Amino acid sequence: MHTSFRFIHHNVFASLLAFGTTFLIQVCSDAAESTSGRFMVKINCHTQEGRAVSGVVLQSGANTARTDSRGAADLTFDGREGDEVSFRVEKVPPGLELADRNTERHVVLRRYGSEINGLGGSVVPHDITLRNRKDSYVVMVYADRAANLPVLANGKPVSRLNSRGASMFRYEAKPGEELVVGVSTQDEPRASTPNPKKVFKLSGDEHLLLFHTELTVTQPPDKKPHGVTKKPNISVLPVDWGKRARKR
Repeated sequence: MHTSFRFIHHNVFASLLAFGTTFLIQVCSDAAESTSGRFMVKINCHTQEGRAVSGVVLQSGANTARTDSRGAADLTFDGREGDEVSFRVEKVPPGLELADRNTERHVVLRRYGSEINGLGGSVVPHDITLRNRKDSYVVMVYADRAANLPVLANGKPVSRLNSRGASMFRYEAKPGEELVVGVSTQDEPRASTPNPKKVFKLSGDEHLLLFHTELTVTQPPDKKPHGVTKKPNISVLPVDWGKRARKR
């Protein structure tokens, strides 16, 4: 009897174990099937001020997308929830750059409740922020004969001419803007040219700017040293002492 009980107990346990294993496999299989599908990454490109940016080119493998007038573009990926997919920003409009400078974009696929035409996937939003691009320009200034005068960039002091009449500074601005470089002679009345300047139209290709001016500052006359008195020029005539004695 004890042997029969142990046999029945063993059979029941084996059956329950087999049933539990089968049930767990089925649940995992159903879960995997329910989370897999096609996901659409909906990309929205805009400036820091919120303006939509069109013409941004996006690349994922053989798939390419370009943002429209609303700054929107779509890329589709097959996968499961939790997978990480990536794409690349290939091109942005002139004068703009990525705010985070990150051309490689990574997105984790998530289900947000809206399926794509019943394909079992979901729409995944992804924002890309752009900003106005600023290039760095090196500006060199040289005056023929002038020293220690302020150098201005768009009216603001940025450096001074050294003892040899040279100066160099770095300036950041957007390509297409104007830069007015000048030398201030406001406090120098002996300057040959009042406030010489040059206007540059900044481009994205040329980043070294040169400004040569023929400005000269005349040197003041030498001053006499303090405490030195010039002796008067007195001529002494010879005296005939013998003639003076005869007159007596």
